Amino acid sequence: MDPSGLEALLDDYVARFNEGVESADFAGMLEMLDEDAELRFSGIPIGPFVGRDAIRRAYRAGPPDDGIRLVSVQTNSSAEGDNDEVVGEYAWLRRPTSTAGLITLEVTDGVITCVDIAYYSD
Repeated sequence: MDPSGLEALLDDYVARFNEGVESADFAGMLEMLDEDAELRFSGIPIGPFVGRDAIRRAYRAGPPDDGIRLVSVQTNSSAEGDNDEVVGEYAWLRRPTSTAGLITLEVTDGVITCVDIAYYSD
């Protein structure tokens, strides 16, 4: 996947995440994930969650209460076009000038196979 496609994928993921925060329905975001996708966190004691259904249950049990905005984006495309990665530094919407962490999407053949969320400590 080319870098602009990876950036667009991350932008779409973040938009759908924010829609989920507003509506308490993360279905749009979840449909972007591979059925066997993994959701990992670092900096907080939660997860990992493996599989779209487990991720859905996690968001239902403990939904986030704030959206995010991307501060910067970096892509890493493989030469073969699979196993790509896009990393976005993000801020919470309630604190838009304070960078909160990194969100990394691992992408295989255009599908998100892993979401890794790293929180910076305050």
